Amino acid sequence: MIDAKRTLGDALDAWLRAIADQRSHDEYESRMKLYVRPTFDRTPLVKVTKAKLIELRNALKSIDGPISNATINTLFASLSSAYSYFVEQGWCSENPLRLIEDRGATVHMAPVSGRGLEAPQRMQRQHQDPRRRPRRHRPAAR
Repeated sequence: MIDAKRTLGDALDAWLRAIADQRSHDEYESRMKLYVRPTFDRTPLVKVTKAKLIELRNALKSIDGPISNATINTLFASLSSAYSYFVEQGWCSENPLRLIEDRGATVHMAPVSGRGLEAPQRMQRQHQDPRRRPRRHRPAAR
């Protein structure tokens, strides 16, 4: 059952406890404290929408001494990882960060752990065997 009263701040605390043994825990905690908690700490999880997250991204880009796109992408990947955990716990029904586009470039999150906890990573093209020819895209037959 969806937890309509659980705030993003409470959920982030639980997620950070769940990943306490990961090397990147301190970095995630710091990013959430600096960029996410000031806006959404007391907001119920179910009220954090893709539109509100896009507003946050745009606000982060426009502050004095703007944050780099790479930092914003890493922040959103971390938050997406947290939301995947929230969905698994049944606290919300979907991850609003699954695909957020920025000027035509989509940021993707890739699961890297079997425990259901994800480490944020941008999807990268898998290295292919150099002996294989790359596939050529052919137009569909009419």
